[in-house]
Amino acid sequence: MDRNPQAASRMLASTFAMLLACTSGGSATAGAPAAAGDRAVIAGALRATDPGLADVVSNPASRVVAVDAPMLRRHRVHRVDFDAAGKPVLFYVAAGQGGQVVRLTANPQAFGEMVRQEGLKVESEAEAVALARLWFETTRVTGRRNLLVESFDAIPFRTGLEADEAKVVADARERLGKAVGPVSATRTAKGFEVMLWQVREDDLDRLRLEIAPDGAATVTHETVAPALPLAYVL
Repeated sequence: MDRNPQAASRMLASTFAMLLACTSGGSATAGAPAAAGDRAVIAGALRATDPGLADVVSNPASRVVAVDAPMLRRHRVHRVDFDAAGKPVLFYVAAGQGGQVVRLTANPQAFGEMVRQEGLKVESEAEAVALARLWFETTRVTGRRNLLVESFDAIPFRTGLEADEAKVVADARERLGKAVGPVSATRTAKGFEVMLWQVREDDLDRLRLEIAPDGAATVTHETVAPALPLAYVL
C-alpha cells in the first residue's frame, strides 16, 4: 500500500477516471458472485500492479462475479462493479493459473496474452462470435461511452432534435440502417472475420476483428458516422 496518502488518492482518482462505468451495451454474461476467498486472492494479486483496483475488489460494497466464458479453461474472468460516491465503477479482470490476475479493461494486450496461454482452437463462426463478444466487453474503456450496438435503433439518439440534427440521423439511417446488426462472423482463408458495431463517444464505428484459429486477433476500426446527436448518458 502506498504510504503517501496524496499519491494514493491521485492513483485511485486516475483509476476511477478510466473505469467510471459505461454499463450499457455489454454482452458478457455474469455468473455467480465470487466467494470471499476468491475475492481475497484477486485483490492480493492485483495489489502490486493495480492497487486502486485491489482496494475496490477488497471493499465489501463491491460486487465481484464470474463471467460466463466456457471457451476458457485456464482462466476465469470476473466483472467488478462498485458505486464510488454515486459514480459507478466497472472493470474486468482475468485470474489465471498460479494466482496471476490481470486487468482486462482498457488492456487488450492482456486479453491477447490470456488467449495465447489458453491455447484456443476457434473452429466455427459461433466460437469466433463468442470470443469477439468477450473481447469487446472485457477490454473496452468503461470510463467513456463504448457501446456494442446490434441494430440501428439501439443507437442512443437524443430526443427533440433540431432540424439539422434530425437530418444527420436520417442520412445515417439511409446509409447504415440495414447494415448495423448483430455480431457476425465469416470464415476466411486465415480464420474468421468478425464484424461488430460500436458507439464510441458520439461516433458510430465498424470494427473488423480478424481472428486466427488459435484465437489471436487484430482489429480495424472505421468511423462510419461521426458526431451523431446522442443522448448525454454513458
